[in-house]
Amino acid sequence: LSKDMQNLRVCYDMAKMYPAHLDVPPGGEAADVSHQVAPEVLAAQAAVKPAHHGLQSFQLKPDGLTGIALFNHMTLFSRSQASSAVLEPSKYLDVEMTETQNSILNPTAADLTCGAIMRDAGGEGAIKKLAKRKLNIIGSIKAHCGIQNSEDTIAKLTAAGELAASMAEVVLLEKCVKKAKTAAVASLRVEKAPSAARKLKQKGDVKKLKKDEISSVLLAFFNVDMSDTLPKPKLVARLEEEMEKKPGALNHVPLDDDEE
Repeated sequence: LSKDMQNLRVCYDMAKMYPAHLDVPPGGEAADVSHQVAPEVLAAQAAVKPAHHGLQSFQLKPDGLTGIALFNHMTLFSRSQASSAVLEPSKYLDVEMTETQNSILNPTAADLTCGAIMRDAGGEGAIKKLAKRKLNIIGSIKAHCGIQNSEDTIAKLTAAGELAASMAEVVLLEKCVKKAKTAAVASLRVEKAPSAARKLKQKGDVKKLKKDEISSVLLAFFNVDMSDTLPKPKLVARLEEEMEKKPGALNHVPLDDDEE
């Protein structure tokens, strides 16, 4: 939630400046106004012709071409629309092609270049998505000009800075609390370590200890910090490994309380 506080502050400021966008119709859902376009706008959009209007090289079947002229044009057009230097039907169709047919249909470097120009001029390459109008930390539209030293902008920057300072203080406090809890847990584990070590010497088997006891012995006698939330086989294996490395680490531990 802390990382979203600046966004929430911007939403709150925008709601105060433009409360109308919070209005919801009786149905409970925001109205869809995407289809509410003026007839004049629709007529203007319909009257706009594509950039390649009237250019035969951009059309598969231009008006006025028939017969062998149309066939030659469609052959050249298919070559310019190829995505690679080999133009042939799918192998699953079991269609045989001769070397002469391949030489006729396979596009040349000029055909591929022409196709790339066609795509960028009026095909899928000519379609560009507009960048979304995103708001910055003070609620202004990104990449738009504005007066940075105006009273309104300075007030927004001050509010953003104060919120950032407050959130930094909260994060620091949470880290301190977490560190204190970790230290308290470690201290408690160290306090349990002597009794856990005596139990280990009496039983003679690490597997007969509980997970928190194994964790305490590892921390106090071998300086290995492993949480007791880990699987017991993993804790047992690590304690046995440490005992093999340092066989005398538990020698000074008495067998019972009376020997202390």
